[in-house]
Amino acid sequence: EPVCALLDGPRTSVALPSCPSVLVPNAGEYGYYRYDTDEPTFVKLLAKLNTLAPAERAGVIANTWALVLGGRRGSEDVLRVLGAIDWKKERSRVVFEAAISVLEELEQTLVDERSRKDFGKLVSRVLGPVVKELGTAPRAGEPMTSSLLRAAAVGALFDLGDDAALAKKLGPLGRAYLDQGGGAGAPLDADVAQKALEMLAAQGGAIGAEDLERAKH
Repeated sequence: EPVCALLDGPRTSVALPSCPSVLVPNAGEYGYYRYDTDEPTFVKLLAKLNTLAPAERAGVIANTWALVLGGRRGSEDVLRVLGAIDWKKERSRVVFEAAISVLEELEQTLVDERSRKDFGKLVSRVLGPVVKELGTAPRAGEPMTSSLLRAAAVGALFDLGDDAALAKKLGPLGRAYLDQGGGAGAPLDADVAQKALEMLAAQGGAIGAEDLERAKH
């Protein structure tokens, strides 16, 4: 069970009723704080990461990246966190949003031409399975969370992953979206349409500013 304590000074000790197999320093992600652990505790946390609640998995991603930004850990540690999550089974939007946020910042701050290819492989490993499962077209009766996750994952895979298969697919879908005028029955989510139209333009397709603007709505 979660154990709560008030830190009302620079240091405190918290007594646990038993020795846990894994220590989750911010159970339920209810606390407004960052935390760090020793290496053995961190290793155990990563080993159990897929058994935690989605908010806790997302919290471990965000917390570790915050430690990287604060100079307390190296970028390899956030890569260890991303590598510990089973992305073939992960379907929580909050976890994907945390991962995408970190991937975007990694791309902006640490990725150079030498590491671009390996970074693309990482992005594909994280986002490829869910994009493959959700596809580009909305499905009858699907929850809004699926539509939002599709848009976020496809957009990030397009922008960060340099995914050749996705790029090849998006161009023709952008053309079909324009030909059908968007709306019901379109071959992709309206939220994905802008990326498809950007790819269509990059591939030399005839596309105007009004088409891109229409995709935003």
